[in-house]
Amino acid sequence: MNYPLHLEYVKAVMNSADNFDKLKHLHPVLDKAGNPVMSSGNFAVVFKMKDTKSGNLYAVKCFTREQKGREECYKMIHDELEYVSSPYLVPMQYLEKELFVDSKAADETEFPVVFMEWINGVNLDVYIKEHLDNKAALEMLAYRFSRLASWLITQPFAHGDLKPDNILVRPDGSLVLVDYDGMYVPAMKGQKSRETGSPNFRHPARTEDNFDEHIDDFPAISILLSLKAIAADPTRFTKYAAADRLLFTEKDYRDISKCKLLKELYPSENNEINRLVSLFNIALLEGSLASVSYRLLNLPKPQATTAEPDVIETTLQQPAATSQNDRGAALSAIIEALKERAAKEEEMLLKDAWEDEDGVKYSKDGKCLISVTYKDLEKYTIRDGVVAIHKYAFADCYNLKELVIPDSVTTIGDGAFKNCRSLQDIILPRRVTTIGNGAFKNCESLQNISIPGGVEKIGDGAFKNCNSLQEICIPGSLQKISKGTFCDCKSLKSIFLSDSVTTINSWAFMGCSSFESITLPNRLTILERGAFINCKALKSIDIPETVKEIEASTFIGCDSLTDIVIQNPDCKVNPLTFTNCPSLKTVNIRINNTKKKYKNILPEILAK
Repeated sequence: MNYPLHLEYVKAVMNSADNFDKLKHLHPVLDKAGNPVMSSGNFAVVFKMKDTKSGNLYAVKCFTREQKGREECYKMIHDELEYVSSPYLVPMQYLEKELFVDSKAADETEFPVVFMEWINGVNLDVYIKEHLDNKAALEMLAYRFSRLASWLITQPFAHGDLKPDNILVRPDGSLVLVDYDGMYVPAMKGQKSRETGSPNFRHPARTEDNFDEHIDDFPAISILLSLKAIAADPTRFTKYAAADRLLFTEKDYRDISKCKLLKELYPSENNEINRLVSLFNIALLEGSLASVSYRLLNLPKPQATTAEPDVIETTLQQPAATSQNDRGAALSAIIEALKERAAKEEEMLLKDAWEDEDGVKYSKDGKCLISVTYKDLEKYTIRDGVVAIHKYAFADCYNLKELVIPDSVTTIGDGAFKNCRSLQDIILPRRVTTIGNGAFKNCESLQNISIPGGVEKIGDGAFKNCNSLQEICIPGSLQKISKGTFCDCKSLKSIFLSDSVTTINSWAFMGCSSFESITLPNRLTILERGAFINCKALKSIDIPETVKEIEASTFIGCDSLTDIVIQNPDCKVNPLTFTNCPSLKTVNIRINNTKKKYKNILPEILAK
């Protein structure tokens, strides 16, 4: 059977809604030039696709060469892995006749694809190149691969083509295997292998007749020994590595007595390297590691480096100030220490930061999204493993319309999406606990945002000037509505405040001119000045008994306000609380004989 050319696949995928069968909901992710993001190998081309409903990313693999028995093999692989739960593997599906392609190179028009989750990560060898100056990262990589290898060689199945191209390192450093074309599962026992792996990693005696659960043993120990050797001396990568190998070559395997690298490695002062060299020799001699314990592959976890002393803690531990001048000097010293630490943290964050194909910059460990280089970005999916979106990361991305945030994110920094004027809808992950000051300020097209149940802090002015925001629901985890949080959200009509809220700070809802009513929480104790200034559609308000004071200007300019209920008869009300409320007609007090307390506030009403 002949298969379409790469360009023919590209044309078909670009019109995914018309050409896919079950995967019509997927659309190709495009690069800056408007071309689909893709990669190609010997047998296939892989497209990066996005589910427009969920925002999830997937890989769709389209074949370019024939492999005998491919469909049957993929069904066997799927059946074997369906109930295998491992972070090292990705669930996959083989879909026969899934993609229609108008091809001149092939007689058929409908072709199979493999469908699986898209893994954000880099190839093993690329990761090594990026971290050659970081021995701690290289040691951790060797340790993580030792865990993968010791797990893999105990399984009843095998990957079949273990090499750096098929091992991805996620942003958090974890490893995952991809490309299962050459996989062996027990249902294939007695068959010949469809491919024999890459020469610089497979056992030199392997042929198509060697097809069982042990075919990964030799490449696994070869890669592990290489990683440990590079971690011990990163210059070895520059000296021995090439585009198609790490340190060892097929020539080394075939005549190990002449291998310069092995003579350099053994004997070593590092006992772990000596042990791995022994295992390497056993696998080379016997063709597998079936005769040894998988535990011998495990490396000890590297110790974390000791952090530098905290400059602020050092400052605070100094003798207590004895005078006002001394206290002022001590406070200034703490402020300077804070600034110094912040500058140092920023410097460390930017050090060795890396940038993806969309111009989005990440910290070296992939846990922090730092900034966006190209402010004309329209769509973006944040990489898995990101924990924090840094302050002002997407600020001034005026064209950003669609954003997918992974479940790993817990913190959204100050001004992270400030001035993202085209952003319309956003779903915050359930793990988010902090939304910084002005995080979504001036997102004037933002209509919907879900605030997850674990959010503990929403900063000052977080949603200020979000003019299109229509409803908001505050979860039970939040206790305070900060200053100006929803200031000038002119379209906000529906607000739900959980009973967990005890404080509404100044100007929290100032200028929210569309909502007509709001139910204040029963546990509310603090209602600060200006909280509801110019809420022109607000008609009534019920202030709970727990509120002991209503500060000045709290309801200034509430043109439609007609009814107020103050449940606490001893509540202190500032004379300027209800200034410029022309429609106010009724003040209901729950306890009798208390109207005189409010005559100085609304004499023209209370005198009636």
